[in-house]
Amino acid sequence: MTTTLLGLALPNVLSTVKEFLTRKGFLVQTIPTSNPVLVASQRAKWFRKSRQLIIEVISVEKDLTRIDITAVVKTNRNTQSESNIEKSYVNSINQSLKNVIISSYGVR
Repeated sequence: MTTTLLGLALPNVLSTVKEFLTRKGFLVQTIPTSNPVLVASQRAKWFRKSRQLIIEVISVEKDLTRIDITAVVKTNRNTQSESNIEKSYVNSINQSLKNVIISSYGVR
C-alpha cells in the first residue's frame, strides 16, 4: 500500500481520481462508505497483465485528503511489481491533481 496527501477537499479528489482512472482505461466502481473506496479494474492486453487498484479516499481536514492505493496484479504475485505500480499511479495522480490545483487557483 502506498499513501499520499493531497491539498484538495474529498469531493474534488474523488471526482478527479475517478476521471483520471477512466482516461487510463480502468473500469471504476465506487463503494460508498464513511471513507469512499474506489475499485478500478483493467483487463489484460497483449503485453500487460490484468490489474486492479483499490483506492481509499480519507478526508483529513477541510482541504486535505489522504489516498491509500493498493495494487493487485492477477496473474503475477510479485510484490515488487505491485509496489512499482502503486508508486507509478501515486505519482501520476499527484501530477494530475497538481494541474487541477493550479488551474482552480488561477496560478500559472
